[in-house]
Amino acid sequence: MNRPYAYIGLAALAGSFILRDSVFLAVISVLAVTLAVLIVLVRNKKSLWGCIPTGLVALAVAASFIFGGSRCELARERVGTAANIAVVVEETDHESPLYHRYLAKIKASSDKEIVGMRVRINLPADIYLSPGEEVNLAAEFEDGGSGAESYGSEGVYLFATAKGISGVPQSRVTIYSLAESLRSKIAEALESIGITENTGVMKALLIGDKSGLPDSLEGAVRNAGVSHILVVSGMHLSIICGAMLILLERGGLSGRTITVISAVMTVFIIMASTFHISILRAGLSYVIYLIGRLIFRNADGLNSLGLATALLCAIFPMLAYNVAFLLSASATFAVVWTARLISDKIPFYRLRKPLRVAVVYLFGVICASVCAGICTLPIVATVFGCVSLIAPITNLAVDILVSAALILGVLGVLIYCIPLVGGFFSFPFILLFERLTEAFVSVVEFFGRSSITLIEIEGNKNIYCFFISIAFILIVWYFCKVKEGVGRAG
Repeated sequence: MNRPYAYIGLAALAGSFILRDSVFLAVISVLAVTLAVLIVLVRNKKSLWGCIPTGLVALAVAASFIFGGSRCELARERVGTAANIAVVVEETDHESPLYHRYLAKIKASSDKEIVGMRVRINLPADIYLSPGEEVNLAAEFEDGGSGAESYGSEGVYLFATAKGISGVPQSRVTIYSLAESLRSKIAEALESIGITENTGVMKALLIGDKSGLPDSLEGAVRNAGVSHILVVSGMHLSIICGAMLILLERGGLSGRTITVISAVMTVFIIMASTFHISILRAGLSYVIYLIGRLIFRNADGLNSLGLATALLCAIFPMLAYNVAFLLSASATFAVVWTARLISDKIPFYRLRKPLRVAVVYLFGVICASVCAGICTLPIVATVFGCVSLIAPITNLAVDILVSAALILGVLGVLIYCIPLVGGFFSFPFILLFERLTEAFVSVVEFFGRSSITLIEIEGNKNIYCFFISIAFILIVWYFCKVKEGVGRAG
């Protein structure tokens, strides 16, 4: 068994899904699969010391399920009660003319049991808070409604409303305040060429900030089936880090140096997206993969995905209810497994080396997009109840544009941060980023102009999408077996 963490990750995700109904079953499902994996590893003559990390990860997930279940029960008991709390703001969740919504962590409270928990707070619209600010308020706890499971997947179990704050907010240096400073610096770099109608789209592409998107574009993006492009995820990470790896390798740096630089770059991308769950999953998988390459030299993408999933379940016990994570993980599964099967059949070795690098990179982006679209189709149909008929064509049309735009945008921002001369030398990169963004908008508006491109999924969507998922898994399994058989015959 070469991929033990892939099975542990899948069991952790299944346990996370049933955690709401039964903590006991969630814990048993993870421990049973782990026991089976350990038995197979021992029978395959793996050392006992090599099995210990697998067991520790499973125990961490099981402990997290028990802890998360108790937190959910505690939050349900607090509905309808009130308490004086001191919180540190982590991020702004929503802004409207009536109220502002923030995600925060409780640092002190008259109710000692809720100290340390994360909470979603609704405040009047005339109160503006920034990440890292600590405030005191009188909170009235309420039911989270239909969005409680989604917030629970990010570790937010409490929901409260406050009529105001007491005292003056105190600024604290936190990881969230540092992330906000990084986002402000990136926004400043993108605005250095002047604020245009494409500036909001540029921010959405690079840091996932959709507050400046034109209203007319949101409908076109949905109809065209490219909403995922405006959410920083594994696709963005693979494009940026893939280009970075090529540049660093061409620069003659050692593998260890490239690994460290790539890991640092990944951390900055995660911070710039305010730790969104999809990029957190992708970043964690990539860092695990890099560490595997550095230590073992035979890292496996699917094993890294499974380990990242298990670790995230250990942090966020209700992870299975996060739609962004499910889309990101299923797309990564498709990229890691199916895209490789297809690309291995293309004779790239016949091309000259400089051309081969470029062609392999571009083909990999297109192939990954198609496979990811197929694998995420059941989830999209189940959650949103509709599927864009034009999405495959639109994605093929914008993949190269978005890839080039992201690379130029990142280079422009990095150069902009150089003291004294950065603003001058970054101008052409950011200007090209703006032109490619304009082209991206034109393509999306062309394909997403009509709502006819959407097809509604009627009937029992869950059963329908369940069979689609099973069929896809069986197809992938079949091709893997065929490839394995051909390899042995050769």
